[in-house]
Amino acid sequence: MVGVGFLDDKCREYLTYQFQCLSSEKLFLAMATHREFDNDGKVSVGASYIFKENGGLVIRREKFNPHELEEANSSFDPVSNYEGIPVFGEYAGLIKKNR
Repeated sequence: MVGVGFLDDKCREYLTYQFQCLSSEKLFLAMATHREFDNDGKVSVGASYIFKENGGLVIRREKFNPHELEEANSSFDPVSNYEGIPVFGEYAGLIKKNR
């Protein structure tokens, strides 16, 4: 697994990518999590996108105050979720936000 965290201007991790190692040469973005924060800096809403290689997609959205959990299923084109294993220091492919 390869994890990539994106920080906002207050150094809070608002976006996380989780890549699954498929081989010694290929990664697949298996999950992306986006977080929103309240005025106190606590996570108020989180959404996880769970990607399958076959194009299946599960979206889980969780609100924390009051607690509420929603889940939806969809599909997507998985082509842009594949990345080659990067050479040390060359991580541009892993940190693309718009996939």
